[in-house]
Amino acid sequence: MTGLVRTGSLGRRLYRRCLVGIVAGLFAAPGVASAQPALEGLRFDPPRLCARDTFRWGVSYRGLPGGLAAVKEAEMLALWNEPGEKPVRSLLTPTRDDFQRYTSDQGRFESRLMHAGPPRKMPAGGTEVRYTLRLVLAGGQEVTSATSVRFADSCPSPAYHATLAAGPTGRIGVQTTTPTVPEFLQGVRAATITLIWRDLEFPPGHVERSPAIVLVHGSGGISPREDRWAEEIRQAGAATFVLDSFAGRTIASTSEDQSQLSSLAMIGDAYRALELLATHQRASIPASKMPAAASWRSVRQASS
Repeated sequence: MTGLVRTGSLGRRLYRRCLVGIVAGLFAAPGVASAQPALEGLRFDPPRLCARDTFRWGVSYRGLPGGLAAVKEAEMLALWNEPGEKPVRSLLTPTRDDFQRYTSDQGRFESRLMHAGPPRKMPAGGTEVRYTLRLVLAGGQEVTSATSVRFADSCPSPAYHATLAAGPTGRIGVQTTTPTVPEFLQGVRAATITLIWRDLEFPPGHVERSPAIVLVHGSGGISPREDRWAEEIRQAGAATFVLDSFAGRTIASTSEDQSQLSSLAMIGDAYRALELLATHQRASIPASKMPAAASWRSVRQASS
């Protein structure tokens, strides 16, 4: 009888262990599936854009050993919803530096503040662009996530600001002129007034006053290069005033035709930006660094 009791107790213990193992296996199965590498939730903020608008994009990831920092290759493809279009590599493609601090196996990536590309001819009512982010992992496996962004066919002009005393940030409209090279060198102010755009951003966190830097783009307009510089400068503690000399003048690029806008006219834009920044209560710009008011005359005197 004693032997039977012991055998029965042993059987019950073995039965319970088997049952626990089966239940644990059932609950562990979903965990194994969730560890599979995946990208999801690619989104643009805002989802509707005008040319030259500022935006951010982000994507969630999970099951990536070493996180995004360990990704072997990254590519953002753009497909315009128009006849005959094919996917092309977008300037929004992230770099290794962008992914460097994302070392966790799961999380969400958020891009820096960026500018939409130069305008292109679009049908009435605008069009959609399908963006696909493709990552190649260290083991060669590929993961993707996609979303669509609506581009408007026309964009409203920003509000005009004669002064920044009220402390505005973001998109700011500023009046300027477009002098020819002879007009600039002779100190002749052009008659036509143009409203150009600038984007003012201050360093993250509460800062009473901070240095401010004007960023001027090149022949291709505002690109990820200027956006990257602006982000680095703000992280260093200075405000950025990103100047767009093309948008208000309906110029997409001067790479193949520099006569559309002279570099001297862009110098005038930069000085006006400094002059305007000096009126902002949070921008620290010494008066001794502000030759904008005399820039036209100074150039004329220097050339005579």
